[in-house]
This record gives sequence, structure tokens and C-alpha cells, in this order.
Amino acid sequence: MKKIKTVMIIALLSISGLGFAQQLNDNIKKAFKADDATALLAEIKNQKVTINDCFNIEDISYSLLSLSIKMNKPNIFNQLIEQKADVNKICGEKSPLMYTAKYGLLDFAKALVKAGADISAKSATGKTAYDYAVKYEKTALQPLLKPVK
Repeated sequence: MKKIKTVMIIALLSISGLGFAQQLNDNIKKAFKADDATALLAEIKNQKVTINDCFNIEDISYSLLSLSIKMNKPNIFNQLIEQKADVNKICGEKSPLMYTAKYGLLDFAKALVKAGADISAKSATGKTAYDYAVKYEKTALQPLLKPVK
């Protein structure tokens, strides 16, 4: 009985966590497509969301910073860093630094580390950014992301 209650509580927490993610509206999508940071920030303000909110895309949750990395949008990425976006924000499973490792974006990774990204942060599955750099064979990022012992 106790095990059933625990499973039900975990399921409810998981479902309730999904409710916190926003949906990307058309104006935000257009801003990303054009890599237009000014339009993105204006739309965020208009929608009364923050740069650190999580947004659902095809059942996966991303921060705007992570999305700028995934989509390789340097103007948006740089503006979000300048606006003090949370460089360690995990929406879904990965942090922004983990996305730089997955996609091999060394300049983005360097900017995140400079802005205070935690290289030892772990995903929901216990992986670090270094683990993703190894998995996706991004050798240029591995020295930057290798944990200090």
C-alpha cells in the first residue's frame, strides 16, 4: 500500500511539473527563426513570461537559452546571456551547457562557462555536459567540460 501511494505521488508530481511549461507562440517562433533577439525580448515582455521560463516543443521542455543553443541562434543566445538568463536552468532533462556539448558549440560553451555555468551539473539521468561531449564525440569541448578532480 505504501509503495502504491509513493508511485501515485511521483506520478502526480510529474504531471503537475508539466503544467509549468509554456507554449511558444508564433511571434516567439518567428523571432527564433530570424535570430532576432530584440523581437524575442519584446514578445516575452508582451506575453508576461520570463527569459527563464520553460517552453514545450513536441513534448520536450526547453529554456530559451537551451533553445537558442539547439537552434544555433547566436544573437538570441548572446542577448539572453547579457540579460542574465539562468545559465544552469534545466527544463526537461538538460542544462544549456549540456546542449552545447551535444551540438558541439564550443563558443557557446565558453560563453556559458564564463557566465557561471556549472560544469558539474547533472541531468535527470545523472549525466554531465562532459558526458554528453563524450557521447556525441565532441572532442573540442571535452577539455573545457572535463570535471576537475
